[in-house]
Amino acid sequence: MDQDTYSLSDHSFSRACRLTTTDDFSSVFRLRNTLKSRHFFLYYRRREKIPEGNLIPEASAELPARLGLVIAKRFVASAVRRNLLKRLARENFRLLRHQLRGYDLVLRLAGSPRDFDRRALAGEIRELLEKLRSRSESARTEMGKMGIAR
Repeated sequence: MDQDTYSLSDHSFSRACRLTTTDDFSSVFRLRNTLKSRHFFLYYRRREKIPEGNLIPEASAELPARLGLVIAKRFVASAVRRNLLKRLARENFRLLRHQLRGYDLVLRLAGSPRDFDRRALAGEIRELLEKLRSRSESARTEMGKMGIAR
């Protein structure tokens, strides 16, 4: 698909793009790969698929990226503000998810934001996702130079 032409359905946030079970969240937290910003932690892990009839998992860039959110009530007491943070996270993920294929992500609020500036918080989330995207691209480039297919 041409990167410049996406239909609205390509930018939806369907159930396939969400971490839904405790096991999904636990598998991401267990690896402890983390990016940090002032207010957020972004945990991530590479997804693997197990080919039929094979016991060895393969890394897969074809699998869609999935997002889980942890916005604790103790950090943001107001449900309206918690929901706003979730909307900001989902929106930024939705826009970048095609560039993050093959990853499971958990975005966790690290502490209570002193000043609740929605643009600054959205920018922080976007920066974390873009940092992961650039790490992913540089890793693929390095593996390509070594002749390793991913």
